[in-house]
Formats: sequence, C-alpha cells, structure tokens
Amino acid sequence: MTKTLKIKPSLLAKINSLDPDAFSEAYDMYSEKIYKYFYFRTSSQELTEDLTSQTFLKAWDYLRRDNNIDHFASFIYRIAHNLLVDHYRKKKEIHDDELMARMPDTKQGKDIINEMIDRDISKKELLSKIDELNHDDKEILMYRYVDDMDFKEISKITGKTPDALYVKLHRAVKRLKIIYEN
Repeated sequence: MTKTLKIKPSLLAKINSLDPDAFSEAYDMYSEKIYKYFYFRTSSQELTEDLTSQTFLKAWDYLRRDNNIDHFASFIYRIAHNLLVDHYRKKKEIHDDELMARMPDTKQGKDIINEMIDRDISKKELLSKIDELNHDDKEILMYRYVDDMDFKEISKITGKTPDALYVKLHRAVKRLKIIYEN
C-alpha cells in the first residue's frame, strides 16, 4: 500500500487561518490523489479536471465561511465523494461499467481480485464480473483497492464505521467470488 499523506498540525492551523500558501501546499499534496479518485470513476479527463477544481474550491469556500477542518484528507475526499454523487444524480444514469473500466492492472488488491489476476483472468472478464455487482459493492472495492484507502479513511468519507465497511468489503468480495465461479 502507498503511504498515506498527512497534513501536519502546524500546516492545518495555517490552512484554518486562511493562509493561501498553506492551502496551496495542501493542494499540491492532494490534487493528484483527488484527480485519480475522479478519473477512475468518470473515465473523462475533462470532467475529472472540473470536479477536481470544484473540490478544492468548495474546501476553500468552506474555510472562508469561518469553518475549520480537523482532518484534511477525510474532508477533501468527502467533498469529492459528494460532488461525484451530485454529478451522477444530475446525469440520472450511472455508468458503472465505465467507472470500473478505469481500474488499473494492479496486484495491490487482496482476496478474490488477486486470485483472479493470478489465474490470468483477463481484465475485460474481471471488469465484466465486477460490473455485475451493485453500486455499493463496486464503490467499496474502488476505495479499498484502486484508491488504496484503509477502513478508517473510507469511514470518514462514507460516514460508516470501519467495522461495517470491513463486513461490506468482505461481502462484496464474496459476491464477486460467486459471480466468478459461476
């Protein structure tokens, strides 16, 4: 797993006091991760750039309204998540097959995903199996294996407990395995 970025308390204090240089530093730390978050879910470079910009603008606007951020990573991912949900609500049609088509060839994932890759299942076949899952199952797989987040981080974004997310991931992997074996 990749190392999780953390904003130092001194930098967070500067961000909360509306220091543009500090916010710019946080932007530099997280913009690529937020970009990847959107890109793997939208498959559109233009939309990804737009949503990434909106994420950081919303964060800055939040701060300007005399609010403080306690945990920058969770906060910025929560904004990104909400923007993506809003985007799909407006679109009225979620194309989850496009979302999963951006899943990179990786061996970072565990359980059934690694097993399938190790068994030389083609990416196209894996994506078609994942596409048979419901949206929530796909989302937890994306957070965990594509975005490489731990359960604490996912919890802060989704508002669900880490234990509930662990169970949700376990069940999603189990359902994927059943689909794969059939």
